[in-house]
Amino acid sequence: MTEAGMKPFIVIGVDGSEPSKDAVRWAAKQAELTGAELHAVTAWRFPPTYGYPVDYSDVDFAGASAKDARGGCSRNAGPNTAGAGDRPRDRGSSGSGAHRCVPVRRPACRRQPWTRGIHRNAPRVGQPAVCSAAYDMTFLGGGFGRKAFTDYPYEAAMISKEMGTPIQVVWTREDDATQGPFRPGMCYRCEGVVADGEISAIKFRATGQNIGHWSGGAKDKPNDSISEGFLDPYYKSIKNISFADVPFETPIPIMWWRSVYASTNGFAYESFMDELAIAAGKDPLEFRRQNLKEERCQKLIDKLEAVSGWKSRKKNQGYGVAITECFRSTVGQVVKVSKGKDGKLRIDKVWAVMDCGWYVNPDIIKAQVEGSIIMALGAATKHQITFKDGMAVEKNLYAYDMPRINDTPIIEVYIMENDADAGGVGEPGLPPFAPALMNAVYDLTGKRIRKLPCDLNML
Repeated sequence: MTEAGMKPFIVIGVDGSEPSKDAVRWAAKQAELTGAELHAVTAWRFPPTYGYPVDYSDVDFAGASAKDARGGCSRNAGPNTAGAGDRPRDRGSSGSGAHRCVPVRRPACRRQPWTRGIHRNAPRVGQPAVCSAAYDMTFLGGGFGRKAFTDYPYEAAMISKEMGTPIQVVWTREDDATQGPFRPGMCYRCEGVVADGEISAIKFRATGQNIGHWSGGAKDKPNDSISEGFLDPYYKSIKNISFADVPFETPIPIMWWRSVYASTNGFAYESFMDELAIAAGKDPLEFRRQNLKEERCQKLIDKLEAVSGWKSRKKNQGYGVAITECFRSTVGQVVKVSKGKDGKLRIDKVWAVMDCGWYVNPDIIKAQVEGSIIMALGAATKHQITFKDGMAVEKNLYAYDMPRINDTPIIEVYIMENDADAGGVGEPGLPPFAPALMNAVYDLTGKRIRKLPCDLNML
């Protein structure tokens, strides 16, 4: 949408790489239909951080015809040659992931001029701290933390300022995939001592990128989210607990992913808790009951045991359990797996019990937990981001495989009733799924999975 009397422009960014033919065709068609002038923006460079342009002095805003236009603003995620070799038996890792968001346009909702700094880091690249702009609100649907980034309005604002006219910036899927930011890949080393059927000591060491460093924090400050997802009652029942952070830096831009560090911590810690239960000769659910003595946890475990039929498990079926905390809510999940006639492993059912304290709308909670489980299913068994020559390899959905309807198990969600302070519901349903699933895989096959994603068809 443009102001009355203003001629529309379509802007296509170029970074010197071979452009997408579809992007060129789309832009040229839109120019033809709307009568817009088509401009090419050349050498629009982005640093390997938030995507803010650091140097646009050589941007060429000269008019270009449709046939001269190229590509769609590819962004370089920065050089990276980090690799991963074989890991010791007591390590676990969770790979990088990315939010894949599909915005849904709503009818134009013109707002009044809005005065606010676009981003606290804006002065680094010469942007004024205060601006006035009219904007159209859009539904994002599944954007999560990505919508809090302001690289896309910044890009539009800077181009519009240079051209002196309203513009529209459209990112291709390749733009989105290569720009990031990504969930930090993490690696863990877990050690524990079991004596007389109880945990006497436990030690966790984690290494991976620190989100705090990317948001402006001091590089010598340790990651204070290493214990995220680990339930508080464990601190009372386990006498000796140690968490350690081993700093690890790469140029890959990172930031929040749904449930943040609980999504990776939960996989390592709750998978290891299962290993300790086996070492102690205890039932995995009963072992957690023994160590999570707080009343709300006890009630959640009782509910989880009842709805999943934990005590009536049958042969040739694998059951796994995990319980994590996230945003002041506790979620326990039991996953049931089996092998079909074709010999392939399949996920039959997931039972989830949410204790989020006082709540209003149970349907919203159930929908959020179901969505969290499906998102966790993709991260645990299907998609990952890899890098080659400093660029993300998976640039579209044909390479970044997502769960389909036929991959989705039956999901039952239960909500605990109490009057405790309300906790979150949008993210806590994700962390327990991966460890519960891989614990179920172990229960059925005897194979312990310590690296994600894991292709279930290969088991």
